[in-house]
Amino acid sequence: MVVLYIFFIGYIVLFFAIVANALAHVFNITTWYDLLSFKKRPPILHLFWLFLVYPVILGFSAVVAYNLFF
Repeated sequence: MVVLYIFFIGYIVLFFAIVANALAHVFNITTWYDLLSFKKRPPILHLFWLFLVYPVILGFSAVVAYNLFF
């Protein structure tokens, strides 16, 4: 049963990550793929997105998933 909880929580986090990446693409913000491929040095706003906003979104998704199942 615990494995199913982990599985479903993972899917919820994955869903939020896909949505966040889609929003980043719409607003032309650097994603982790762009950063790790060393295409160019991202602006400071993009780093703010990658290191503050994106982790908060994923953390929030984990809290939402946890509250749905526990």
